[in-house]
Amino acid sequence: MKKLPTSIADFQQLRSQGYIYADNTELIHQLVKQEKRCFLSRPRRFGKSLLVSALENILKGRRELFEGLWIDGSDHDWSPRPVVKLSMDSVKTMSAKRLEKNIIDKLQIFAESEQLPPLKGRKPSIVFESLILKLRDKHKPKGADVFSGQKVAVLIDEYDAPITHVIADPALAEECLAVLNEFYGVLKTASDRLGFIFVAGVTKYDHASIFSALDHLDDLTLNERYSSICGFKVEEFGDLFSEHLENILEQFVDSGQLPVGSAANNLREAIVERYDGYSWDGKTKILNPWSVLKCLSDKKFKNYWSMTGAPTFLVDLVKERVKNFGFEKEKFTLSDESNALNLDDLDPIILLFQSGYLTIKRTEHKGDWRYLLGFPNMEVIAAMAPPLLLGESLAGDISLATTEAKAMRRCLIDRDAFGFQKACESFLGLLPQAGILPHDAYYHNIMIMALLFSGQELSSESAAAWGRRGIHFKAKETGDEYIIELKHLNIQDDASRETKKRKKKSRPCVEAEIKKLVDESLKQVMDQMEENLHMKRFPGADDRIWKAAIVFMSGGGVAAAFEEASNRPLVNAARKTAKDIGSSPLEPTNGSNKGI
Repeated sequence: MKKLPTSIADFQQLRSQGYIYADNTELIHQLVKQEKRCFLSRPRRFGKSLLVSALENILKGRRELFEGLWIDGSDHDWSPRPVVKLSMDSVKTMSAKRLEKNIIDKLQIFAESEQLPPLKGRKPSIVFESLILKLRDKHKPKGADVFSGQKVAVLIDEYDAPITHVIADPALAEECLAVLNEFYGVLKTASDRLGFIFVAGVTKYDHASIFSALDHLDDLTLNERYSSICGFKVEEFGDLFSEHLENILEQFVDSGQLPVGSAANNLREAIVERYDGYSWDGKTKILNPWSVLKCLSDKKFKNYWSMTGAPTFLVDLVKERVKNFGFEKEKFTLSDESNALNLDDLDPIILLFQSGYLTIKRTEHKGDWRYLLGFPNMEVIAAMAPPLLLGESLAGDISLATTEAKAMRRCLIDRDAFGFQKACESFLGLLPQAGILPHDAYYHNIMIMALLFSGQELSSESAAAWGRRGIHFKAKETGDEYIIELKHLNIQDDASRETKKRKKKSRPCVEAEIKKLVDESLKQVMDQMEENLHMKRFPGADDRIWKAAIVFMSGGGVAAAFEEASNRPLVNAARKTAKDIGSSPLEPTNGSNKGI
């Protein structure tokens, strides 16, 4: 059984030591054969470094490493070529001067590895040009004139890392930007000595900033032909990892992460559900390679990719600059003219997309190409939803939250008020200090988060079309429409006002009054929905429409009522209220009101 290539970014090591490799050499061959000068943006830990390493080995003619892969049987010319390969990820950016020194040091180290004489120059750009000339001369045929050397290929990985490291410090970022503009400008000024060029990074900056020195490169980021050049395609995942899926299935079942009796195919589907969803063309679906490999290696479902880089800066930027931020499907759009980042005016949506927190759901052409964006998968939602919606993180394992969220959605679809109450209380128990913001908006966000965690895609109208606190979704299972209205009830304050006139009162009497308050609140919400005529927003709908009124109580309890509706007058509507629940709202499930 081949080994899992977790944290392996060196192609020679991967191939010589028996690691799994998703063969994308046909795409690489197309780039090299066409002598492309290109740029690619992909999120962190998405296989960019391994791609650059594979390119290096192909260009250096190391055919033995590609035995059995597509390119080995192609017409590729395996003649070795001079290659400059640099990774900017380790270049420190404490000041512009320090950045210049670190770049020069990196170039000198590379020259030594190629057995070249020391490079001269005080500026990174001058040292870079010197390196290109010396490497070309080293590879020129004997007796040839100085202009006959082979053209040098240049591979630059994480080209944007020096700026990304200091993006939260605009002044320092601007200083370092000038250094990098001059350095990368060599790729244009020395183009007559250069052949194949490949520059990779997370962020694409616009032509007014760092990318001005690279604007002659062909941007492959949204090119449909190269959409799967990094990561694992969903359709190839099962074959690539079939032995591993069989081997670790028992551990997933024994740990309770999969039901007893599950097959390897169930595990494959569970991994795909959690970690797929990425697309750069709106068609080809890509799994997050880092999360998949870590999940298979650790035999646990965790948010591996999101844990490698805290999105604090992103969250703060979104809160500052995006009004009415929503988690609805296809909430945001990009165009060909607006998919690059401007350092002077950071666009949170572009940054979320380039960083991997948003992905392309579909494309459309209306004069120009537009890309409709959404959140790719459960892992990303789990990373972004709590801090954006609640300002905090989950207290428990995301798997528990997902399980309770799916139970909540199932009960909504089944109109099971009692089951919904229990599942919702359990979900609330996973949110630390969940009662610190006791108002409607807080619980509205909790319901949005629960629906997202359950795998439900919310409609694009849900943020505004159903009133200030409404949520709308269409159940995948039945096609029925659901409109949810929520209300927070400060049960302790309301109950104390009701009982203030009497000095003592038995618990049954207090519970009866609380039930009365809850029932009145449910009726009030239902009546308000009817008054707002929400149903008229579904002209000609054939599927059933359900109204759900949910009341959250500050003590941790939940009550719900469901009512069928249609565009026509309500007929034979059945309502389940707190009186029908069968247990006191003051008695949530064991441990479910932790932190409430």
